Amino acid sequence: MNDGNDGHDLSRRDILAVAAAGVAGATLAPLTLHAAAPRTGRGAPGAGAPEATPVTGKTVAGADGWLATVKPAEIADNTFRPISDQPIVLARKGDQLYALSTRCTHKGCAVKPQPANAVPPGKDPELVCPCHQSHFSLTGADVKGPNGAAPTLRPLARYALRLNKDGLIEVNSSAPVDGQGADTIVTLKNAT
Repeated sequence: MNDGNDGHDLSRRDILAVAAAGVAGATLAPLTLHAAAPRTGRGAPGAGAPEATPVTGKTVAGADGWLATVKPAEIADNTFRPISDQPIVLARKGDQLYALSTRCTHKGCAVKPQPANAVPPGKDPELVCPCHQSHFSLTGADVKGPNGAAPTLRPLARYALRLNKDGLIEVNSSAPVDGQGADTIVTLKNAT
């Protein structure tokens, strides 16, 4: 079946999207509930754009859809932290935290963080779509369109997030929020 947009067979695109999601899932370091996350010291603030520290376990959202993750100090500035078993990545830019969808707004492929060695010095890491090479910022903004075109895509969807009484970042994993509302940003006091 042809959608008329790019001449590719729809079933082939579906296969490639599934393969890309599998590769992204295999290469993205997962994030799980705080209690299951070992500390390794990698990803310390000021270390550039480190790879996310792999942890094991399975994320479980509460009955209300809120998913407890990690403390803000466990996310280095200017980094992404994927959440295993969820199409969500946490991002930190200075004293602000975001929970972004990992679905590209172009064709729905799973975006993944750039490897640390691919981030130019002095630049922030970006989420990259493996299907058409679109790039998204730490805030979810489109910074490079498909195949190197000028940015024209919608920003990545965000999820509502908050800090719970134990200081853990919680993400409302039940549905992304359209727009870039205030409930999709947590501003840290005395950011470390």
